[in-house]
This record gives sequence, structure tokens and C-alpha cells, in this order.
Amino acid sequence: MIEFYDDALLQLAMPVVLADAAGRVRKINKAAEQLFPAPQETIALKPPPSGTVCFQQKLQCGDLFLAADVIPVLCNGETCYLLFPAKDDQLDIDQVLENIDDAVVVADKNGKVEKMNEVFTRLSGVDRKMLLGVNLREAVSREIILHASSTIKVLELKKAINMNVRYQTGKHVTWTSKPVFNQKGEISRVISTGRDITELIKLEEDLRRTEALKDEYYGN
Repeated sequence: MIEFYDDALLQLAMPVVLADAAGRVRKINKAAEQLFPAPQETIALKPPPSGTVCFQQKLQCGDLFLAADVIPVLCNGETCYLLFPAKDDQLDIDQVLENIDDAVVVADKNGKVEKMNEVFTRLSGVDRKMLLGVNLREAVSREIILHASSTIKVLELKKAINMNVRYQTGKHVTWTSKPVFNQKGEISRVISTGRDITELIKLEEDLRRTEALKDEYYGN
């Protein structure tokens, strides 16, 4: 088995994590800190047999899921594991979001926007560059968005909610916002999806007008 000196970990440019057999993080370098927002949490790790490298093992750390190559090493006389997380997993998520027909907004536990797709901009008329990295409470107070935030309501109520919004673009959107809980039962993220129901609203309005005209005609 390879003997590894954990101080060498900090010198590597690629994301690397040193964990023990229980999945406890012993060391993490700066590159890996960008992938692991909560490195103090235990990684759900399946230790490979001694001397065996496991490629692209699916790992979970809190609410984070990713794949990593796992290499057993000997560190200070103890069997540990070097994890090399896949660097392009996040790009795959972005590609998925951009190929979804509904608007998608992902915010962290404080309400700061982490991700959103282009459909949100098309429906709301709000450039996503104005919202990425911005807390939604601040976005409402600064009138970047001119309506209540379903994400903030989820953080306040700690449960999923539905909300209908009419934007300045004339689009009617029905939002479903759901909390994501970590292993401690705390909200770690809120995921919101918005569906364009403009045509449905128009059909309902047309139906009401038709019914009103029919009542007026037959009432006379």
C-alpha cells in the first residue's frame, strides 16, 4: 500500500480529500474545498479492498452527491483513502438545468441564489446575472424582483409551498418550492421550479367571458 504524507495533499492542484475508513475527513486541499461546502460532515464512503483503486465511486457528503476515484493509502500507520472528486460534475448539472422546459432556481440555506436557468429570465424578464449570488431577501428589498419569494417562504415555514406569480413580461408562472434537508434535519437548499401557465390563464379568462355573454344573452 502506498504510504502518504498528508502535508503533501496541500501541494496538489487538483481537488483531493484524505478520509479515514469511517469517512471522516482528515485533510482537504483548497481545490476540494470548492466542491465540499461542509467538509466537516462524514463522507458516505465504501472502502475498496486493500491495494485496490476504485474509479468513479458515487459519494455523498451531507446533501452533496459526486463521483470520485478512491485510492487506499497508509497515513501515519493507519489505512486512509485519497479521494479525487470529478471536477466536471457541476457542469453536467448546468447542462441539465438548461435543458429543462420549466424555470429552475436553486438557493442555499440562507436564500442566496446558487443556480438558475435561462427559462427563468425568459419568463420573468429578470437577467439572471442580477440574481446569481444574491440573497433573495435583498433582491426583494432592492426590487430586483417585484413579488414575494417562494424560496424565502419555504425557509420561514420549513415546508414546501406553491405560489402563482404574474411577471411584468405578462407571463403567469406557478412555482413549487421545496426544501432539501441535510442529515441533521436542517434545510441546506431550496429548489424551486416554475411552470408557464399563461395560456391556461387566458383560456380560463376566455371561458369566463363566454359564460358571462351567455348569461347576458339568455337572461334577456
